[in-house]
Amino acid sequence: MVKERKGKIGRTVEQTIHRQMDDNLTIGITFDTKEDFKFDQDDPWDWDAEFQVSMAIDDIVRALEDLGHHTTLIGSGRKLVDNFSKHENEVDIIFNIAEGKFGRSRESQIPALLEMAGIPYVGSDAYALTVSLNKWHTKIIGKTCGVRTPEFTVVENIDFLKKENVLKYPVITKLCYGGSSMGIDDDSKIYDFTELQKRVKYMLRTYSQPVLVEEFITGTEVDIPILGNMPNKIFGIVGISIDDKDMGNRYLTSKIVYEDGYCFRYPLNADFEPEAAQMALNMYNALGCRDFGRVDMRITPDGIPYFLEINPYPYLGKHSSFNYIAEKNGMAYKDVIEMIMQNAIGRYNF
Repeated sequence: MVKERKGKIGRTVEQTIHRQMDDNLTIGITFDTKEDFKFDQDDPWDWDAEFQVSMAIDDIVRALEDLGHHTTLIGSGRKLVDNFSKHENEVDIIFNIAEGKFGRSRESQIPALLEMAGIPYVGSDAYALTVSLNKWHTKIIGKTCGVRTPEFTVVENIDFLKKENVLKYPVITKLCYGGSSMGIDDDSKIYDFTELQKRVKYMLRTYSQPVLVEEFITGTEVDIPILGNMPNKIFGIVGISIDDKDMGNRYLTSKIVYEDGYCFRYPLNADFEPEAAQMALNMYNALGCRDFGRVDMRITPDGIPYFLEINPYPYLGKHSSFNYIAEKNGMAYKDVIEMIMQNAIGRYNF
C-alpha cells in the first residue's frame, strides 16, 4: 500500500505529503535532454525534437531551489531504473518531465514505474500521457465530448490512402505520436493528392509511425495553459506569432520551434476566448490530466476555435507560455512552478 511505503529518512509517503511546501522537500527531477540524445545513422534530424534543452531543466531547478527545496537530478528513465533504490530513498517526490525515446507509450514509462513503486510524482498519470500522445485517439475523444476539431484521417499504410477519401485541401500532415512539431516542415502543408501520397510515403518511411492528415485551419494559433485538479482553471490564452505577425496560413515547423523562434501575444481580449477555454477544459478533464497541461488550438478569421492537440507535459522553461502569462500578470517564474507543485502535493492528501 502506498501509505506504508517508507521514503526518505524513514517517513511514510503520507507523512511526506502532509508537510507544507515550505518544509524543504527533496525533489528528484527526471528528464531527457537534447544534449544526452544519441542519434543513430538513419534518424531524421528532428528525432530529438521532444527532448528538453538543458536551460529548461536549469530553470526548473533554480525555481524549486528558490522556493527552498532541495533537488537531485536523476535524468532519463534508464538512469532512474539503474539507480532506483538510491533515488527511492533520497527523494520525497519526483518532478517528471521526461519524454522517453521509444514507443507510443514512451511518455508514460516513468509515471508507470513510479505508480508501481508508490512514489509521489508531479504531473499526469501514465494513462493520460499514453492517450494524449496519440493525436488520433485524442481527437476521437474530443469529438465524443463535443470538442470541435479539424476533419482528419489517419494513414498507417500508403495502400490505404485513397483519393476519394481525402479531406478538403489544403491539409497538413503530422506524426500520430509525435510532439513538439517533430516531422513538420515546409512541405507539410499539402494542396493535392499527388503531393499527399509523396509526403505520406516519406513520413511513414522516415518515422515508422502512422500519419495524421487533417484539414488545415487558416487563422490564429493559440496556447492555452491549464493548472489544477478538479477544479482546474485556464491560466491564460496566448497567441503565437512569427516575425510579430499572426500565423494566418503559416504553421509551426520543427525549425521554427527550435531554431528560428516565435513570439507570444497576451492578453488577446478576443471574443473566441470563452468558447476556446471551455473546449480546452473539456479535453483536459476528459483525458484526466493533472497538475498542469497545455491545449493548442487554431482560430479561424471569424473566431471559430478548433482543437489541435493536448500536451500534459508541455515545455516549462522561461520561454514557455506559462511564464509569459505569469510575467504579464506581475508574477515570477518560480510562482508558476510553485503552483504546479502545490497541485501535485494536494493530490496526495490521503
